[in-house]
Amino acid sequence: MRITAVLIALALLVSGVSAMELKTYVGNPVYVFDGPKEITIVVENRSSVSKELQINFATSADYDIGPYPNELRPHESRKVSITIYPEEGFEGSIFESKLIIKLGNETQVKNMIIEFKETDNSDKDAGEIALASGFFTLFGTAGNAGLSEIVFNVVLVVIAAILLIAFISRYTRRITR
Repeated sequence: MRITAVLIALALLVSGVSAMELKTYVGNPVYVFDGPKEITIVVENRSSVSKELQINFATSADYDIGPYPNELRPHESRKVSITIYPEEGFEGSIFESKLIIKLGNETQVKNMIIEFKETDNSDKDAGEIALASGFFTLFGTAGNAGLSEIVFNVVLVVIAAILLIAFISRYTRRITR
């Protein structure tokens, strides 16, 4: 019975852990006009250990990924740019693309739509994608998480804390007898 309570408490604590989060400030679809379109991503390692970084972009369009380090040290962040180039005959085309970011053993996938247009009719700036990796980013995601997600995470944390306190009190009661 005690082991079950401990396993449930640990499962609830682990379910509140968000090892990597993806904040998107890039409009979807991403519009590419007469010139190259640059997208900036910010990768942050919030953990206390160095992690290997890999960035892949799966698309039919011609693109370049700017230089980035092979490894991020603890609490280090880096900006990486992805440049999408317009191609002759792509005007009016729409491509589904995937941005795949691996930080250590954690992977985030951002599905994107790239639309090629002839002229720029918008005032939109190139956006940013902020990516963070670390332990328990419940309050770090509050800016982009929906209210229901925050409430759910808080409820899980409260339940885990109650179970942990109950386990500790039972354990100390048995020791003092």
